[in-house]
Amino acid sequence: MSLFEIVNEHSPWWWNGAARLARHVPQRRTLQGRVWQEMQRDDPRAIVVIGPRQVGKTTVLQQTVDDLLDAGWPPANLTYFDLSEDRVRILRPSPRDVVEIHPEGFDSKKPRVLVFDELGQYHEWSSWLKQAVDSRVGRILATDSSATLLRGGGRESGQGRWDEYVLEALTYHEFLLLHSKGEPIDRTEVRLGQPLERFLRCGGYPEHLFDGSDALYCF
Repeated sequence: MSLFEIVNEHSPWWWNGAARLARHVPQRRTLQGRVWQEMQRDDPRAIVVIGPRQVGKTTVLQQTVDDLLDAGWPPANLTYFDLSEDRVRILRPSPRDVVEIHPEGFDSKKPRVLVFDELGQYHEWSSWLKQAVDSRVGRILATDSSATLLRGGGRESGQGRWDEYVLEALTYHEFLLLHSKGEPIDRTEVRLGQPLERFLRCGGYPEHLFDGSDALYCF
């Protein structure tokens, strides 16, 4: 499979304007709202969300992509790409290769958004991101699971070029909000029954948030 085919698969709104990546996960982490607000600003700096695996970074990205599309962002000018996928690891493309892909309908006169999941999989990520921000290829949103890699490898280059946001394990308040069905939090606590024990069992990781007969949502 070619790189274009993989990117086309990762960004299904290119060929289906109604396609969304996270419609099945309506619950939102607090950080997602902050990222969404930052993405709406006319700011050349990139946004990098860091944190351990399974904490919900990919869902934050995908929900932000959905929000941009729902707000009327031109689908052909929005690219999502996951560098951690096995097929991508085999091809070993650089983010620059992805940027050069323009789907049908792409408008070079309009702003562009480039979303890279697990950008740290590319060993020269910091050099590329620095150059991409300086040359203003588009608004860039990225994640990486290695806080040490991002902070150690890119701290100096990143000054003034990208902002880091740390996504940590769920707080107890977020745990209740994600379980809420539009009801007051105190009612959610009563309905769940022993909510603190359930929160401690899930360890703060959204993937283990629901059990028993509840619907499963993996963030």
